Amino acid sequence: MFSVQQVFHVSHVVDDLDAAVAWYDDVFSPRVWQRTDLFGTQLALLVIGDTVLMPMSPPEHEAASTRRFLTRNGQHLHSLALYVDDPVDLIEHLRGMGLRLTGSSGGELEDPNDEIWTQPRETPVVLELFQPRESMQDPRHESDWSSSYWRDEHPLAIRDACYTVVTDDLAGATKFFVDAMHGKVVVAEADTPYATRSAFVQLGDNVTIEVAEPSDPASGAERDLAARTSFHAVTFQVADLARAVAHVEAKGITAERVADGHVALDPGDTLGVQFRLTDRTVGEW
Repeated sequence: MFSVQQVFHVSHVVDDLDAAVAWYDDVFSPRVWQRTDLFGTQLALLVIGDTVLMPMSPPEHEAASTRRFLTRNGQHLHSLALYVDDPVDLIEHLRGMGLRLTGSSGGELEDPNDEIWTQPRETPVVLELFQPRESMQDPRHESDWSSSYWRDEHPLAIRDACYTVVTDDLAGATKFFVDAMHGKVVVAEADTPYATRSAFVQLGDNVTIEVAEPSDPASGAERDLAARTSFHAVTFQVADLARAVAHVEAKGITAERVADGHVALDPGDTLGVQFRLTDRTVGEW
C-alpha cells in the first residue's frame, strides 16, 4: 500500500522568477536545489528547512494552464507536490475512486514513473504525486542533509510546516485526504484564529494538511474559496514568534497579529502567498 513520504514542493506562480528568487533569498535564505527552464516555464526549487518552495514563472502564451492561472488570479500558491513510495498502487487506488490522472504532458497518465496529476474540481487541491529518485538530487535525501540551519541559526527558527486547503465541504474534503491519500485525522474540527472551521490531517509521517472551511465572508479563506484558488496558506511553526515577526517586519513585510500565538503575513508583501507564523502545534490552534 502506498504512503505519502514528504512534500516534494509547494508550487507558487509568480510574475518574475528573478524577483521571486531574490525575495525568498532575502527572507528565508534557502538552499537553491535547482533552477531551470522546463518547456518555457522558468522555475526554481528552494529548500527552506524540510520544505521546498517552487516559484515558477509561466511561458507567455495563454495556452499554458499556469499562465491562465496567473492571468486570472495573480501571484498565488498553485498546487502541492508530494512524494509517494508506490506509484503503481497509488494510481490503481485513485482510479478505483473514479479520479482522472494525467501526466507531465497533460494527457492521460500512462507511465507510473511520470508526474501524476489530479484534476481541479475533482480533489480539494491540485496534487502532483511523484516517486523520488536519486537522479533528482534532492538535497534532503543526501546522507549529510540537515535542516538545523533554519531551525537553530536563521531568525525564523522554523520547526515545522502546515499546508492549508480551503473548501465549502469540510467533511467531504477531510474524507478525501483520509480515504484517497491514506491520511489520519489528528484534529477533527476546531475554530481557528483565521476565521475557519478546520480539520487537520496527517499524511504519512511528515505532512500536515489543514482542511479549512471559511466561517467569515470577509476572510482571506473565503476570498480564495470564491476564486477557486483552494491552496490557501503555508504556516510555519517557529520557535520564537516575536523574533520571527521582528525578522519579517525588518524585511518590509506587514505582519498581522491575528490572535495570541498566530501571525499572518500580508500577501501583498509576500508575492501573493498567505504565509502564517505560529509557535503552536496544530493541536493547540
